[in-house]
Amino acid sequence: MHALLFDLNGTLVDRVYAHVLAWQRALGEVGVTVDSYRLRRHVGLSGEMIVRFAQREAGPALFAEQAATVHRRHEELFRQILPRPGALPGAVEVFRDRPCRRPNHHWQARLVTGGRASRPGAQQARGPRRRRTA
Repeated sequence: MHALLFDLNGTLVDRVYAHVLAWQRALGEVGVTVDSYRLRRHVGLSGEMIVRFAQREAGPALFAEQAATVHRRHEELFRQILPRPGALPGAVEVFRDRPCRRPNHHWQARLVTGGRASRPGAQQARGPRRRRTA
């Protein structure tokens, strides 16, 4: 094995409820009201799908400009709600002391997420490089 891939959201970092609040507030700013428990089920889907779901639930159709505003506001609100996402308990330890079992080989841990790399904390959340030397 040369690499381990980990899904980021909900496994190593829990950002789900910050996303729910950000989507709920951003949608509310354009007059679309959706219960948080309904939005929660859709976090992890693309923003376009979340906006479409919210429109179906709440009724009013959004113009393309309004939908773009909702996406932009979601990003802004998300950064305000959770400026520096932290790792869940035990997440960091997953990457420690995990040498490759094959001599003269190493592995690299990388995180996999549908989120944007520009989000706060995305670049700091990388696993350590481990090299086995014997």
